Amino acid sequence: MEKTLKEQYDFISELTKSKDFTSGNLNGLARSVVGKVSSLFNIRRVGVWFFDESFDTLNSYILLDNNRIQNNVTIHSSDFPIYTGALRSKRSIVAHNVFENEDLQELIEVYIEKIGASSMLDSAIRNGDEIIGVFCLEHIGQQRQWTLEEISFAGVLSDLLSQAFIIGEMKEGKRNLEEKSQELEESNIALKNILSRFEEEKKTTKENIATNIEKTIKPIIVELKKNKHVPIETINQLEVGVDNLSSGFYQKLAQFKVKLSPTEVKVCQKISAGYQGKEIADLLKISFSTVETHKKNIRKKLNLTGKSVNLKVFLEELSL
Repeated sequence: MEKTLKEQYDFISELTKSKDFTSGNLNGLARSVVGKVSSLFNIRRVGVWFFDESFDTLNSYILLDNNRIQNNVTIHSSDFPIYTGALRSKRSIVAHNVFENEDLQELIEVYIEKIGASSMLDSAIRNGDEIIGVFCLEHIGQQRQWTLEEISFAGVLSDLLSQAFIIGEMKEGKRNLEEKSQELEESNIALKNILSRFEEEKKTTKENIATNIEKTIKPIIVELKKNKHVPIETINQLEVGVDNLSSGFYQKLAQFKVKLSPTEVKVCQKISAGYQGKEIADLLKISFSTVETHKKNIRKKLNLTGKSVNLKVFLEELSL
């Protein structure tokens, strides 16, 4: 007995220091547990089982039967409410005689008789207060009287399996978070690259527009200035508009999310070109008071009302 207790203690100590336990490698830990318990207790069938998310089925995770691993063994736990209820309310189901244990009666025909078990020791695996699985010792052959030491040992092992499960879930959650963080970082880098290319393309387009204006439209304006039949005011207005177009005047004006009327745009062009109120009125063939009203409305739309900002200077900056 003393030798057995020492072996149990040494095994528990070994498990808690193992990489499988500290890293949350549930599969590796479960294999070690079922193999050791089968050998130490001389039990042919030892298994670790887990419920599915809906709690409808109890599925073998690692099931050792006569030193061989059995795969894909499933019990429909929803058909056995007494058994699952006992697991929820008790630390262990201790059945020296499975046929007399009230918690196992639902399982006799569909499971216990098929495997030939005579005694069972089932310890719940929990995640907090929630039951997630069971550590099963199924003795085949003559009935077995489980000792208090064996019951306690099985309970400790089920607790270690619970902890390994929790550690594994935490590490998996951390990995998922790191992966999401990495994906987000890569998306941000991709977005920055797209925005950078967009800015480069916008700059190139603006330079192309300016180049085309210099090569195509400016020479036409020069020729128009030589034509005495074209009013110089019209030519000047055209020149200001072309300069504003190449400088990005309209794009910058659009940043203020305001909509200027065509006449207000013309007034802005004249002001930025250095024309005074009466000159603007003569060029646009409107009254001086109308020009002043337009200037007032322009200041309001550009959020300059009540501010000591010179409208001409402001518009010139937009033309840079």
